[in-house]
Amino acid sequence: MPKLVKILLLDHHAETEKALQQILAANGHQTISLIRVDSFSELKFQLGCFQPDLIISDYQIAGFTAIEVLDYLKHNKILIPFVIFTNPASEEIAASCIKAGASEYILKSNISSLPARISPYINCASDFAEPICFHAQEHPLHAHAKDDMPTLSSLLPEDAYHHLCDLLTSQSQNIIFIFELSKEGAPEQFIYFNEATCQKLGYSYHELKNLFPIEIFSIGCCHTVQKHYESLTSQPSICFFAELTTKEGLAIPTEVRGFTFMKQSRIYAISILQDARRQAAHDGVQQNLFLEKFSPIFHLAPIPIAILSRTELMFMDVNDNFIEQTGWEKDEILGKGVYDLHLLTRKQFKFSQALKILDKQGYIKEIEISYRTKSGEIHYCLLSCKLFDLNGKECLLAMCHDISHLKHLEFEKQRKTARKFQTQKMLSLCTLTEGIAHDFNNLMGIIMLAIDVIRTSTTDPEQLNRLKIIANATERGSAIARKLLIFSQSDDARFAPISLEYILKNLETLVRATSPKTIKIYFSYSAKHSAVFGDAEQLSELFSNLITNAIEAMPHGGTLRVELVQETNKELLELTLGENIPDHLIAVRVIDSGHGISEEAQMRIFEPFFTTKESPKGSGGLGLAVVHGIVQNHQGYIDLQSSPSGTIFTIYFPLLPEAESQKKATEMLHYRKKSELTILIIDHNQADRNNLFNIIKGAGFNVIEVDSALSGLNTFKAHLEEIDLVIAELHLPIMDGETLCKKILEINPLQKVILSYEPSPIAETRPRTLCNRTLDMIPKPFQADDILNIISKSSID
Repeated sequence: MPKLVKILLLDHHAETEKALQQILAANGHQTISLIRVDSFSELKFQLGCFQPDLIISDYQIAGFTAIEVLDYLKHNKILIPFVIFTNPASEEIAASCIKAGASEYILKSNISSLPARISPYINCASDFAEPICFHAQEHPLHAHAKDDMPTLSSLLPEDAYHHLCDLLTSQSQNIIFIFELSKEGAPEQFIYFNEATCQKLGYSYHELKNLFPIEIFSIGCCHTVQKHYESLTSQPSICFFAELTTKEGLAIPTEVRGFTFMKQSRIYAISILQDARRQAAHDGVQQNLFLEKFSPIFHLAPIPIAILSRTELMFMDVNDNFIEQTGWEKDEILGKGVYDLHLLTRKQFKFSQALKILDKQGYIKEIEISYRTKSGEIHYCLLSCKLFDLNGKECLLAMCHDISHLKHLEFEKQRKTARKFQTQKMLSLCTLTEGIAHDFNNLMGIIMLAIDVIRTSTTDPEQLNRLKIIANATERGSAIARKLLIFSQSDDARFAPISLEYILKNLETLVRATSPKTIKIYFSYSAKHSAVFGDAEQLSELFSNLITNAIEAMPHGGTLRVELVQETNKELLELTLGENIPDHLIAVRVIDSGHGISEEAQMRIFEPFFTTKESPKGSGGLGLAVVHGIVQNHQGYIDLQSSPSGTIFTIYFPLLPEAESQKKATEMLHYRKKSELTILIIDHNQADRNNLFNIIKGAGFNVIEVDSALSGLNTFKAHLEEIDLVIAELHLPIMDGETLCKKILEINPLQKVILSYEPSPIAETRPRTLCNRTLDMIPKPFQADDILNIISKSSID
């Protein structure tokens, strides 16, 4: 009869399992057992339990890739044919898979070819017969076994059986038992125990047979024992100390050792328990003589000192300073290992290297390592160790000199140095960017001018459509140039007192309406006063960029928090931001729970066109560069903190004193109530004209509006005595705004005139000088505060 071929499928889609079973059965592969797993932990378990003949794997599984699995198999010297069965990917991925050791690379879209391509591996597995279990003669020690208890030879493979027989001969006085481990690693009921187990625990055979291994240990250490036994599913052996409890309730300190073997795809554990009291009593007499002389120095030393066994790295004694530094109680430490307490941080390489040096030369001196306290705080120390013999047991004396304060000062110095270097680099970039942006802007201006010339000389719809496409692309280029100018701090910003709370509340409405439902959004406004002197448009763009980046950092959902707070701890801020900061600051924090930003990326995050996104959207890598430029324009500060659990951007602005902002608000209200003044609007764009009309009319002014230069000139002549101010569009058709204003000033040299313009490379923002008069300029789209400010500046009252 052919052997059952076992295939392990690594794929998170159940449909793939069903499709494979169908196509393999249709191609004559009937004697196949297929198991699907979708996690690394299940994979490790089934490698030992299921013992597959062939692995078929998707390339991308939740949390890891097929290449990582191949590396794991190679590292553990597991030689199993490995076929990657996945969706279409790049040629580089396919090549890297074959290079990593994959036997085949098959696309799911080509599933019909799979049976033929894996047949050689299936046939090869079928050629081997079922493994033979040798039944050796029972060891004499087991002659007393009960009729309903399985013999060891029936439980163990031959090599494991002989090994255990030798062990029983040398350690027949110790407790030895065998039990099966569940799929999750939990110990099941006893399936074998020796005579010493019954004798030492005081149970009869039938009483012990119905117990679980965990039940013979003290209640206080059951959880620890359970964890150690569960670890046998991922490691070959264990050794730890625990406390047994006899039937009468007597506690016995015990050294517990265990190892596993497999039988018919099941995992069994053999555990050997040795009474630790006899050896401890012998060692204790000698140890006390040593410690009597050493104790005063040991306990009064001003640095943490510990004595550990070298082999197990188990704590035998610690001084008071060690307890104070780590936060652990003495009874929580003694008898536990360094790794059991998770004292070491993830960076254990230095500690492992230190132990190698210790074993080689007998001591180590001032090796820098980091460790974790009971509360989870990371400390840094210089570790010195010395090996010594204590009654035949190799031990080490460890002394730690805490340098956490010095390390924090070093980190802060490195951070300030990096910040200074980054500032210098950004200044250089600003200078370079400004020149590039102006040159680029000039090129866009030439293109726009050429478009206007061609547009006036053709009526061909196809040609006009092409010109429109070119004009749109040119405007996008101009937008990039404007962002670069903001970054280089050479953009003409329009500053006025403005409330950050007002800007954020306007953004909040938009963010809540457009963000994915998987993201929880929280806005909080704890600052009583949030007025700053700034440009509303730039500030809106700043916060919009930060919030957009935060949302994009959480593709699978998360939490976004935007907080407006007033900062009062100037000393703490000076440590973070540097010296000479303003006395009063207002801060906006944008906090996300995304994947964080790497340290390398943080060093370049504000550079133009730098991005960590595979396909940058919108700003094309200019978003945070613009943020940096806007913050600098507003004499502000920016602080970034990031970790794998999220990122916090904090923007600080000088807070405008409340009295000053109220004074400016009163002045603005004053000119908004002027009802005796008349303003003439000349604009060919109806939407812009309506917007301007509503702003000025709403402020209490009289308004006359026309849509062309000729109508404007005629209206001005007709109402020469009534019109106090003219607002004319710069790029009017037929007669441009500059020519119109020149004609108006020829009629009335004292007439007050403002030119409006659509921002573009050819719309220069410099004031126009006509008839010895300097005209004010205002950009579109119109903002109420900007319009009313410039009307006030024109002194029309």
